[in-house]
Amino acid sequence: MKAKDLRREQIALLRLEKTLETEAKNVRAGGAVNRSKIGAAMSVALAGGVVAAEKLNAPELLQHVHNVEAQGSKTGVELLTGLAEAVSAGHAAFEAKGNALGYLLVNGGRPKIEPAQMVASILGIG
Repeated sequence: MKAKDLRREQIALLRLEKTLETEAKNVRAGGAVNRSKIGAAMSVALAGGVVAAEKLNAPELLQHVHNVEAQGSKTGVELLTGLAEAVSAGHAAFEAKGNALGYLLVNGGRPKIEPAQMVASILGIG
């Protein structure tokens, strides 16, 4: 029997969170949001979210995937802040469900600061 493991999907989400942090720092330094980097990280995280919802047999978690996906139409700071908020909520929901069902998760996988708070702080709006 295959182990109940969400680490691969969680790592994809953590990479998206790291991309958001990097892009927020870039914007703070006067640069523009690199939509292609965010789009690539989003694609992998969204696919991972769908797989995680299937593994957890929790179709209600797909709403978080859709919320993250919906942020992709935004631009600039709104893209970063909206995506960070959606990712924060989704990460918390997936992790809570995974822990409750005894799935393997990345140890210490949650960032010390939620993505929404991190992006707002970096951009000086939180």
